[in-house]
Amino acid sequence: MREWVELHLGHRISESRLADFEKRVLLASAEAGFEEPSEFIASLIRGGENNEAIGYMALYLTIGETYFFRDAMSYSVLKASILPEVLKRKKPGERLSIWSAGCSSGEEPYSIAMTAMTVLSDFRSEAGPIEARILATDVNKQSLKVARSGIYRRWSFRDIPAFIKEKYFTIREDETYALKDEVKSRVDFAMLNLAEDGYPSIVNGTDNLDIIFCRNVLIYFSPEQVTNTLLKFHKCLRPGGWLFLAPSEIPHPAPKFFHVQNLNGAIVLQKVEEIDIKEKAPIKIVHSNYSYFGSTREDMRLSIDNLIESPPAMPESREPPIEIDFENLQSKLTEFYDQGRYSTIIDALPQISTSMEDSDSSETMGLIARSFANLGNLEAAIDWCDRLIAQDTINARWYYLKATIHHEMGDDEAALRSLTQSIFLDESYVIAYFVLGNLHRQRGEKVKSSKCFSQVARLLQERTGTDIVQDSDGLTVGQLKSIVSSLGGDSQI
Repeated sequence: MREWVELHLGHRISESRLADFEKRVLLASAEAGFEEPSEFIASLIRGGENNEAIGYMALYLTIGETYFFRDAMSYSVLKASILPEVLKRKKPGERLSIWSAGCSSGEEPYSIAMTAMTVLSDFRSEAGPIEARILATDVNKQSLKVARSGIYRRWSFRDIPAFIKEKYFTIREDETYALKDEVKSRVDFAMLNLAEDGYPSIVNGTDNLDIIFCRNVLIYFSPEQVTNTLLKFHKCLRPGGWLFLAPSEIPHPAPKFFHVQNLNGAIVLQKVEEIDIKEKAPIKIVHSNYSYFGSTREDMRLSIDNLIESPPAMPESREPPIEIDFENLQSKLTEFYDQGRYSTIIDALPQISTSMEDSDSSETMGLIARSFANLGNLEAAIDWCDRLIAQDTINARWYYLKATIHHEMGDDEAALRSLTQSIFLDESYVIAYFVLGNLHRQRGEKVKSSKCFSQVARLLQERTGTDIVQDSDGLTVGQLKSIVSSLGGDSQI
């Protein structure tokens, strides 16, 4: 299976990551709807390059977290330097062509579109207005489905000024945001696997490009796949074309066929012409600490307020911030939560978010998700669960939490998937088996529910009756034993 993943997705799995890899295969299998992981693996191996199972595998091998204007410095350089330079070289009738490779759920290409729209509104060539075409591709069909819908939850708008949401989105009754057609119409989505040979091609529009964005993708590839991908990107670009990588993706050694440049703190590669690129020395992606260009992370932070033309300033009224002792943040938030002060936790989010930037904040995010759920804001609770899972992908507790929220929302299919993922990751997770059994019982699936309750009984056999069951809101082992016994759980099965 490891060899298949490297061949078809470009991901090299080291020996030290085998246990983690196995769990991710199980998660992908459950997400794809397979009851047995062996069936999922068989589907991968016998499927073609358009096989939907490939997308699920890619989803769980990478961190699919994205949001609008992620890494604002890149968009600032795109607006102030790259686009004006590219547009000046355009001949009459030519259009601006940009590719977002590995676009995930669409926030990146739509951010590119908004930035381009701002620049093009002030630019007129001698031949008149220039048309912009943005191609966005990903290997995951589910991510592309979300992208095409143009509907996003709050978590996609981290640190985004309110006027951008007001200008380009319409808020819906369920408190999600629908992108306006003026932006959606500028982006074309398609499935494409960067580890395959489907580019450059005039057929899918990956040729003669001005700019390519490929961020947080190469970092997962083997050096050989990184080299092949960069060579193909070189062929996709017009002379002098530009390639944007993520700030943490530094090619090493720098490829001879690209100039690696620092434009006001943003890492950008420009195509080099008339150079021998037959040599294919493996190129590695280095997890950068930004010292490569003599800059620190703090130096590279930038407000995105200047990327989109904002309306006239309006006076703001703000409540005084909640005072929290950040030296003991987790214990204080736990205290608030135990007291039922969920609104206090939510009101302090601006301060809490700042304190979480450079630390392992999973438990804090878990409390935030639960607080939103307890206040009835289930969409926001799901947003925070998604962030939790992006940060701590193989922790069974967060899939269980997400399942309980989905169940509260009435989405039992999503709840079943998350519960299955949870017990795949932790076969001794008692409460997940119990809730899964209850869900099957409510659906009239007696055999499946009985199997789950029997597993709960087995797991509790050696436990003391006064012990508290993890994540059960105070339920004791003795109480749970009594409940599953009445529901048909048999520890002897």
